[in-house]
Amino acid sequence: MIYFKKFTADDIPQLTEWINAGSEEDMFRWSGITFTYPIDKDQLSLYAGESDAEIYSIWTSDHHPCGHAALRKIDNYHRSARIGKLFIAPAYRGLGITPIILQKLLHRSFYVLNLNRVGLGVFAENERALRIYKSFGFHIDGTLREYRRINDRYLDLIEMSVLYREFTERWRSL
Repeated sequence: MIYFKKFTADDIPQLTEWINAGSEEDMFRWSGITFTYPIDKDQLSLYAGESDAEIYSIWTSDHHPCGHAALRKIDNYHRSARIGKLFIAPAYRGLGITPIILQKLLHRSFYVLNLNRVGLGVFAENERALRIYKSFGFHIDGTLREYRRINDRYLDLIEMSVLYREFTERWRSL
């Protein structure tokens, strides 16, 4: 099992280590254009201070950090937000943590924050993530063709969203 903690300055060294252990391309796939490589304390401190976001450090039940996730661009008037910066530490990948994180984020979004819509963006070649998001009721809203360039090739970004009624109907039918 996992639990969420508010992302704080104490979490910055661990996230920095995880992200910088990969390549610039890996970081880009995680953060899009939010950060520049290599990531550093200053960038993460600015990010942690976003006023329209809930940013989390993810921990195992035996109190080991295993990931990171955020609800960003929370808009209480329009009752919407975006899931972003979902990252699983390398040692914990392939263990089924992503669906648990997604379930917790969506539960918080719809039942605690009373949102109506949660969106996200995922690069088209990330087929595993697309399958997971679709299994939670996310629909494809559109594709931003050749949205970002990385290593001299362009990547399409798929915009997805799930509405409160779709999420609740899906989980009631299981």
